[in-house]
Amino acid sequence: LFDTMAVCLESYGISRETGFIPSYDPSRQLNGVFEEWEELARQVPRFIAEKTFRMRAGQLKVIPEEAIDFASEREWWRAYVVITYICQAYIWSEGDKGVVDVLPRHLAVPWCRVSRHLGVPPIITHSTCLFNWKGDIYQCGSENLKVDLSFTGTADESWFFTTTLLVEMKAAKGIAIIPTVFQLMEEHNNQGLAEVMRSIEEALGEMHGAMFKMKEHCKPAVFYSLLRPFLAGWKSNDALPSGLIYEGVDEQPQMYNGGNAGQSSSIQAIDILLGLRHEGKDDSFIKEQRLHMPRKHRLFLEWLEEQPSLRQYIIHSNQKKLKETYNQCIKAIEKFRSGHIQIVALYILAQKNKVPGQTSLKAKGTAGSGIMPFLKKVRQDCVSALLDTS
Repeated sequence: LFDTMAVCLESYGISRETGFIPSYDPSRQLNGVFEEWEELARQVPRFIAEKTFRMRAGQLKVIPEEAIDFASEREWWRAYVVITYICQAYIWSEGDKGVVDVLPRHLAVPWCRVSRHLGVPPIITHSTCLFNWKGDIYQCGSENLKVDLSFTGTADESWFFTTTLLVEMKAAKGIAIIPTVFQLMEEHNNQGLAEVMRSIEEALGEMHGAMFKMKEHCKPAVFYSLLRPFLAGWKSNDALPSGLIYEGVDEQPQMYNGGNAGQSSSIQAIDILLGLRHEGKDDSFIKEQRLHMPRKHRLFLEWLEEQPSLRQYIIHSNQKKLKETYNQCIKAIEKFRSGHIQIVALYILAQKNKVPGQTSLKAKGTAGSGIMPFLKKVRQDCVSALLDTS
């Protein structure tokens, strides 16, 4: 019998209620030498508007190396979010033409130290969103949950990130039952397996619905011209063609993708569970984004890849109803990807010639990739995965 306790979701930083989002409020501020950094992080929108942010960040006191050591994971993630907001703002606050290609030592060293501990690169990632909220996560999508730190200070930015959190929350019930899938496979309990797959299909449907709430309070022009530049990275970005030097860490410039939806552990977990295969450059890009996930979440995906194949189990079951249920899951993730394409078309492609923005990105994603061909190809991979039920 497959022991569901053999994979303790909590040991991978996964909550049965909130999925890959922490179940605790991560916004409690750091004390001591980090108080000055906390205060600056809260004033990012104001000082960017005043065109004094880079000067103020340059005057931050150096954090002693021994002070970059925390008793709890919550504090490590808080430090990562605070430093990330400061560093991304330092790099991009003056636009493409004013971008810097060297991050000063007093910023670079703590960013790299904290990131290394958490297993993520020193750049903004999808996980930054997971740990940058305050309020009641169970009230996600309402006024009871807000983004904590901000680049722009706009309601549009807050809604963009809380909608992202809502999508992750809707994925949680699908993630929570993954260990049960393998238990039912070992028991050859096909009826139970069909019921669990229907729950995964429902989760995907709810994720799709949550994604489209983006349009309620996040204006495409605001996202494109004001927020999107701060989510960019320094890989395949014309503004930083050689990457970024982290002074005091490495003399050679480093290249990293910016934050993007491909770094969502929820979406990749469902892909792996359903046995969706991507080829060539698409597969390489998807796997590369795992390096931007929290270490524990990345380890969960690696564990998932080592488990028996659900797809092959269903193929060899020769049960038409089971194959049909599997196909419904595939169609649900295809629909989700189609929805994502629509959102990208509205928030990026339709804006690039209408409003001022970061010219180095244009039709690229914040990861630096040609976004639309990639999204359409991974959607087509879903169509190719449908099983013959005749």
